[in-house]
Amino acid sequence: MFTYYLLKKFQESDGQLTYEQLSNYLKINVGQESLRRNSKPQDPEVLFAPEVENNWRNWKF
Repeated sequence: MFTYYLLKKFQESDGQLTYEQLSNYLKINVGQESLRRNSKPQDPEVLFAPEVENNWRNWKF
């Protein structure tokens, strides 16, 4: 599910999005779809180095 929604968002946005937009999209869609299909929670999250904690959200692909 994660890969499906990851690729879907890239295709829809032509890669013109920030890491924060992608992170929010994946968290919502993967979480909802996993509960709907599998009755199991999935909660994708972004892991980042402490040095970029305040910057990663605005990075673009």
